[in-house]
Amino acid sequence: MKDYLAIGQAVKPHGIKGGIKVRVLSDYPDRFHDEKYIYRLQNNEYVKMNIQSVSGEGDSTILFLDGIKSREDVEAMRRELFYIKRSEAKPLPKGNYYISDLMGCKVLDTNEKELGNIVDVMQAGAVDVYTVKKNGKILLFPALKRLLIKVDIENKLIVVDAEVLKEVADI
Repeated sequence: MKDYLAIGQAVKPHGIKGGIKVRVLSDYPDRFHDEKYIYRLQNNEYVKMNIQSVSGEGDSTILFLDGIKSREDVEAMRRELFYIKRSEAKPLPKGNYYISDLMGCKVLDTNEKELGNIVDVMQAGAVDVYTVKKNGKILLFPALKRLLIKVDIENKLIVVDAEVLKEVADI
């Protein structure tokens, strides 16, 4: 397991003074309000950055970090992930998973057909929607308990019920 968890992603600049519009990768829309610092991955090393201020929440989160002073600084960070140490993360209820742990998981159905790998998790209200990609083809399906037979984060493997999948996805 990784020692760090992705909790957000830099989307684009906000204003001219280094504001960063952030995509929150958490079930907690106000995720960044609880943090005093985050980490960025630079040259294969996690670099701690102090949070100056946070406004908004969810899709409207704007983050200001020490050392990030301009639109150009933010442009250079576009699509970068922001992390916290796993040891400092809030514990999750049983059956819930960190999005960053789901990313890259291989997805098989109960007939052992490989469907691809998770490339995105969309938080669409009551249930997350997993985006699975294989050979350029995209498959979307909801993360329903009756669909998810096995979620093995350690081995990066998810098994879905083939019959239920036919009901909830266009396959």
